[in-house]
Amino acid sequence: MFIPLGYFLSSAFFNSKHPRLCTLLSALFVSVSIELLQFFTYRGMLDVDDLVSNVCGAVLGLLIYRLLCKVDKQRWTTGVMLIAGFVGCIITAIPAAKSSIDVKVTKEFAFSISSVEVDNGKTVIEGECFLYDRKTPSYTILIDGMEVTTDMDGQVFRAEASRIDHKAEVQVKFRGFPATPTGVWIKPTASGVEVEYVAGEAPVIPDLPRTAVLKAWNTENDTLVYQDGERLLWLIGKEIDKNTEVIYHIHTDEPEKLPERRVQYGFDNRGFRVGTERAENEVSSIDHYRVFEKEIPQEYNVTAVVVGFNTDGTITWSDSFRIE
Repeated sequence: MFIPLGYFLSSAFFNSKHPRLCTLLSALFVSVSIELLQFFTYRGMLDVDDLVSNVCGAVLGLLIYRLLCKVDKQRWTTGVMLIAGFVGCIITAIPAAKSSIDVKVTKEFAFSISSVEVDNGKTVIEGECFLYDRKTPSYTILIDGMEVTTDMDGQVFRAEASRIDHKAEVQVKFRGFPATPTGVWIKPTASGVEVEYVAGEAPVIPDLPRTAVLKAWNTENDTLVYQDGERLLWLIGKEIDKNTEVIYHIHTDEPEKLPERRVQYGFDNRGFRVGTERAENEVSSIDHYRVFEKEIPQEYNVTAVVVGFNTDGTITWSDSFRIE
């Protein structure tokens, strides 16, 4: 996007006293504005790498303009270049705008319910909710499409709604985002109310250690995640796309102890590829599953983990759980 912008700015500042400097400063201003807008509206992350690449794109556009000026110095050339640069900006901005719209409805957050009960005629839900790639804005819980009273304490929330007499979907609405499904439903029972996850019923794996506790699963991706003491175990079906990368974000209440490059995000980002060959952290196979192992970090206190899949740049699954 910034190559045609640099081209356009070079045309606009052609007759100025310092055309190159004006072009670079203008491109820098636009890039900084975009990054700050993403940061404050939660439409993306403030990324220095993006800032540098944007300015480099503008420099390339400037060089292309200067080169073409040397080829043809007729007066009408500037007008043609000005129009071409403007059209180029519009053409490249359209897919970028569409991408930013798509991000708004992408599930990029972790959501889990720790307890749900009926108290004094009200349904009380407690759980955890947070965006795992940026600072979490304020949010509201919706039940059956209706906003309910929500109290936040960091990542933890408590929501109160009128008594539920039918199966109801739970949604979350972050500030600046539309209401988004969480994959969680609550429904009344004879003894009160219970939680139902869209993920479906988890299969029973008899050959696992007795100390292994099931933490997350997804039937669509044929994957289960267990905590076994100080390690995490992934059971991944052998039919999964071999280009899939397992990602897991480790959250802590001691962010100052995170690796230096992760402190600004507040969590540690790790992962490994499934691949076709036996991976370094692949420990065994059970039934039709390949079993992968990763140690839980000990250098800081781990509070929660977000697990998921990244396939060809697309998050195809995500779930979260607390570390006991």
